[in-house]
Amino acid sequence: MPLPPVRVRSLTTGVATGAATAVGAACLTVASIVPAHADRAEDAPVTADDRVTVSGSYTGADYAGGQSVLVDVLANDRDPNGDELAVCRVEVPAGAPLVVAETTSAAWRGTSAPTALRVVATGNRAASYAVRYWACDHDYLTPATLTVTVRPVEPVRATVLRKRHRVRFTNPLQRAVRVEWGGLRGQDPDGSVRIRPGRSRVVDVERRNLVWIAMTRTRSTPVGIGVLRGLRP
Repeated sequence: MPLPPVRVRSLTTGVATGAATAVGAACLTVASIVPAHADRAEDAPVTADDRVTVSGSYTGADYAGGQSVLVDVLANDRDPNGDELAVCRVEVPAGAPLVVAETTSAAWRGTSAPTALRVVATGNRAASYAVRYWACDHDYLTPATLTVTVRPVEPVRATVLRKRHRVRFTNPLQRAVRVEWGGLRGQDPDGSVRIRPGRSRVVDVERRNLVWIAMTRTRSTPVGIGVLRGLRP
């Protein structure tokens, strides 16, 4: 059964993560709330649940790990009195591999959303999580649920070909990546290659053992990494 609306006196906002506890550790909290009066409940915001699917994070890195998605959770919420709504509280399930942060309309080009949620997955396991948020006006806040479904990401793969001096890199992602390879001791890369979405590239190598890494265009998100041994340059 949906939680009833509550009357709010003061609010603080910030960022919520699945690792945060229910009290204090999560940054998105309500400082002081009291139950709404029954004769004024009709003045509270009316909310509707939302759903979103995000790509997982191959590395499990923090905020930059997976696909970042903006969700206008207030688009299907309304206030009976026509007051402007805002997201005043967010709760992520404990242990959920998600980062959920409130953002402002500056991130929403051409829209009038006063606040929205930026959702990023920090894990790569297929699962769904129920994130609770509260829409508020000047006096009341009402809860709703944003269901976040994480879609696993298949990493870039490296395959040593039969001649043992050639390696095929395969990019299964829907965005281009750049692969670099070189010595195990961390020297400058021997070479690099850009691979389009869903494509493969074959390269010649000059070492018996090498390490490789695949990165997105921004070079902030590894989407594949590995060590190849026993090559025959």
